[in-house]
Amino acid sequence: MSNLILHISHTDITQDSRILKQIRVLENADELQCCGIGLKSEEEAVSGAKNIASIIDSLDLLIKPTKKFRGVIRHILAFFSLLELTLRFLYRGLKKKPDAVHCHDAICLIAAVLMKKISGCLLVYDAHELESDRNGQTKLFSKITLCIEKLCWDSVDLFVTVSRSIDDWYQEKLGPKKSIIVLNSPEVIDSRGESDMSYLKTKFKLENKRALFIYVGLLSKGRGVDILLDLFSTEITEADLVFLGYGELKNQVLKSSERNKNIFFHPPVEHNKVVEIARSADYGLCFIEDVSLSDFYCLPNKLFEYAFAGVYVIASNFPEISNVVKKYRLGTTVSLDRNDLKSEIMRIVVNRPKLKSSDLVELSWIYQGEILLASYREILSARKR
Repeated sequence: MSNLILHISHTDITQDSRILKQIRVLENADELQCCGIGLKSEEEAVSGAKNIASIIDSLDLLIKPTKKFRGVIRHILAFFSLLELTLRFLYRGLKKKPDAVHCHDAICLIAAVLMKKISGCLLVYDAHELESDRNGQTKLFSKITLCIEKLCWDSVDLFVTVSRSIDDWYQEKLGPKKSIIVLNSPEVIDSRGESDMSYLKTKFKLENKRALFIYVGLLSKGRGVDILLDLFSTEITEADLVFLGYGELKNQVLKSSERNKNIFFHPPVEHNKVVEIARSADYGLCFIEDVSLSDFYCLPNKLFEYAFAGVYVIASNFPEISNVVKKYRLGTTVSLDRNDLKSEIMRIVVNRPKLKSSDLVELSWIYQGEILLASYREILSARKR
């Protein structure tokens, strides 16, 4: 008889690459089935749910503490929104009778713990970030998030996260817990597969001799987008820059692309197309600003997407990122000081360094998926004994 794994998240699961990859790994195991409950998103990201067999319920909350509300009113709305999410997720989740709930964010932890208390299912907590210290998070919400995590921590059967430093932080602050690291790797193995290596230069009619840089990911504050736009529009005009993604700074990127002949915007694509497109660039930009502890400890998707695309990486010189870049010889790291960044990019434009081949098996999604699947089999087997 199959065990049912219920994934819950306050994101739109149909657009969340990490959750979708995990669902594909688990649902392909003979003894496991998956389903999901998430929220509908108004973002323009491309859905990837067509590549999974599992049924995903996307709910539309009635109470939403949008940015147009301020102060006390927004805090009140946030409380009732959390209450609505918890009750609706709990009701839907219990109807599905899961053997394990895989909770993908702190906001859903209360619902997950209640499901465990009522039904006796296992609880897997997957912190995609250091949840209580994230970019754009208010001090009040940070404190509430940490409080929720502390209250729910004893109920967690398996803790999953994205980097060793984040895992160490949770183990130190909340207490020892069985845990695994599952990196945000793309679903590819070999970056030298057949693909159009001239796609971007052909699409934007770029000269082959000019260095082409690509930025993949959210176009939002705290990711170096402003600095890159400034540098490539004023001082680094000998190279071209393509932004691939979506977010609050999209219009700023579009305006800059209209004013500058070396800056371009590519609309978001399905997650499994990102590596293929990145292959047609020369260099990948992986910049995170030190605006939160979660950012400082992160290992972002784009780092691994560039690695498997086979492009030379220029990344933030944070501990986790630097360790991976150095160990697997992916490129170079630099601070986001404007002058340092300019000097490093200009050095690359002049010297045109090439990526040295390296064994990336440990970074592959197949390898990460095996870690996740093995851990599920272990905790489900222990539950039956």
